[in-house]
Amino acid sequence: MKAFLVSVGMFTRLKVKDSSWENVQASSAICCLPLVGLMCGFVTYTVLIFGRMLAIKTNQLAFLATVSMFALSGFLHLDGFMDSADALLSSRDQEGKLRILKDSNVGAFSVIALSALALCLITSMQSWIESSFDDRMAILVPAASRAICAGGVFKFDSIAGSSMMAFFKNSQKPVHFIICVVEFVVIGGVFAFLSINGAIALAIATIFAIAVFCGANKALGGINGDILGMQIVVFEAAMYFLLTIAL
Repeated sequence: MKAFLVSVGMFTRLKVKDSSWENVQASSAICCLPLVGLMCGFVTYTVLIFGRMLAIKTNQLAFLATVSMFALSGFLHLDGFMDSADALLSSRDQEGKLRILKDSNVGAFSVIALSALALCLITSMQSWIESSFDDRMAILVPAASRAICAGGVFKFDSIAGSSMMAFFKNSQKPVHFIICVVEFVVIGGVFAFLSINGAIALAIATIFAIAVFCGANKALGGINGDILGMQIVVFEAAMYFLLTIAL
């Protein structure tokens, strides 16, 4: 329970009374990320349900649902997506990419990537709302993205100087990665139960997420918190896009 509260306190904007890292294995808190994802997904699900009940116009509800994906996390992962886009899309060498990744200024590549992301998510949400799709899927998408994120923490090397990644991996045990795999399999099973198209979309989006990790590992020599944020955002955008294609 302590590990879950710590995870909620760190990865959401919720104020948790007992969220200090003292006497808590950081790796255990990372394993709780999918539960945090369920909370984020429930926010989007609630927006969709009430939006339909109130007969909000499709384009407006699509906008609200898109914003709700990042609201509970305080846009934390979207920030990582933009920083990573600037670094990974540049033509610099590894040293130059790492320097860009650490730069807090907004570059052209991050603006382009954010614009493309917004178009992808909003148009996908419009298609979702116009369909009779099961809104419960919206709860599972961020849970799946964070299960992959947690697994990536344990399987990929961290960028030199990434204190956060080093902290998360410090108490790592084989069982932590196994927990992440089990969580992902359970989520995949629920997707398959709700819709076979959901399970197919999950499999394809997972390839995109792993590609982010592999690309960053090759270009930067490892991953850090920004790359984790990018993986979460890319996976969720791919999921909504693929799910609505299959409608």
